[in-house]
Amino acid sequence: MSSPVIQRGCNKMSGYNFTPYYQLSDKIATAHTIQEKLALCEQAAQLLPGFVSACIKQDGELPPEIICRDYAPIWYMRIGNWEAAANYINFCISCNAYFPENGADEMQYLNLYRNTAEAALAYIKANPGCLQNQLYKNLGNAVDKACLMQFTRYSCLISKVPYKKTNKLYAGKAPQ
Repeated sequence: MSSPVIQRGCNKMSGYNFTPYYQLSDKIATAHTIQEKLALCEQAAQLLPGFVSACIKQDGELPPEIICRDYAPIWYMRIGNWEAAANYINFCISCNAYFPENGADEMQYLNLYRNTAEAALAYIKANPGCLQNQLYKNLGNAVDKACLMQFTRYSCLISKVPYKKTNKLYAGKAPQ
């Protein structure tokens, strides 16, 4: 069964068959790993230009959520694949998937997040086992704090080991 967000928006009145896109979106939403989700997003990219065009033609707007557009760049950022994240954003820009916006905000966020992640990784590599609260304290003014919090919460590039009321941080897998 489709999620409520995916059911909203476009329908078959335009002559475009939306079913394959919606089915793929449902698969993305229920996939278990980032790798599975990204593979499905790459499949969805093949359908995205037609989907976007049909939605704009029929409704003059896009649904509030387009799962592959909204999440593929984030998932690529979580695994540190900056080039793939930028490519996906640029692809979405090229097929007007950010309509009526142009995608500049997404590219700006990617660059901000990347700079923050690279600074955090450099600090963690130089200080293996550093405390998460100390990372925030030491990098807080040099990077975007919201991006730093997102990075430490969701990144697949670091490991966290609970320690008192914070975490010890390691680049890659934590030592045993």
